[in-house]
Amino acid sequence: MDSEETVRVRVREAPEELLSLLRKLGLSIARTEDGYEVRGPKSQFLKALHHIPPKMAILARETVEELRRAVGVERPRLSYRR
Repeated sequence: MDSEETVRVRVREAPEELLSLLRKLGLSIARTEDGYEVRGPKSQFLKALHHIPPKMAILARETVEELRRAVGVERPRLSYRR
């Protein structure tokens, strides 16, 4: 039995490319009167944050920061080290 917590985040604006990526990664997105509501298991949010390309994260900085705060991630984890 899976008892993983479901996370809900309200975002005011988000580029369509980011919303499309979040949908592909298994998160639910609903349009609200003042933006969007993104819902899903915490593990899916962590996976999605890891898969957001740096260029997209820069363009949608506020949205990505709201998603990070919702799951308790202060800054992005690097997928490689230099």
